[in-house]
Amino acid sequence: MDKKLTKPETQERCFAFQDLSNLNPGWRDILHLGRRLTYMKGKTVAMGESLYFLDKGKIRLSHMSLQGVEKILWYLHEGCVFGETPIFDHVPPAGSFYASSDCVVYSFSNDVVERIAKMRPDLMLELFHSMARKMRCLSEQASSLFIDSLKVRTIRFLAQHIVPGTRPIKVDLGITKQEMATFLGVHRISLYKILKDYEERGVLSAFSGNQVTILDEEAFFQGFSAVSVDDKGKMMG
Repeated sequence: MDKKLTKPETQERCFAFQDLSNLNPGWRDILHLGRRLTYMKGKTVAMGESLYFLDKGKIRLSHMSLQGVEKILWYLHEGCVFGETPIFDHVPPAGSFYASSDCVVYSFSNDVVERIAKMRPDLMLELFHSMARKMRCLSEQASSLFIDSLKVRTIRFLAQHIVPGTRPIKVDLGITKQEMATFLGVHRISLYKILKDYEERGVLSAFSGNQVTILDEEAFFQGFSAVSVDDKGKMMG
């Protein structure tokens, strides 16, 4: 018999669709070495020349297909360094960083980063830890997109956006359902059908803006790892 997952266990196993926040708090000590920049919502952050620290706001990393289809890889909140790959790998970035809200960012040139590495090796270790978390997110996201059904991916995403301390449990997406669909790698209509099914079964309430309430906690957390009979049939077929 499968072990029933609790809320904390469920959230711990949702790295694939986790927002990243305050991964590099130590870098606030050296903001005076960087250049302060502001980006209005919707603007693109140029990559390749500098390492960046997000002081305020929200940034998303996206890849765009040749057909113009966007795939969101992750969201960054304040307290995170980003842009590591192009500055260390010296290869043009495949994705782009976009300001999902008005942002304050500090940029550090390659020369300054080398100085930081010598002066503050603890900050480089912190950077390695944050890069490992990002790698975990991407690897688990790739696995989930290949292995999990859309229903399971939807539950994983919702579980990672539970508002702490709420009873009944509330979920705040933090993004639109259209963006959620892009994050999960599906068409928005497919996602809407899944959410409507959970609503009709009494697992979730109707959405109010970007928020929803979990009405049947047992069914919700069982759905985290369960694959329905219909899904099994499709997989077998």
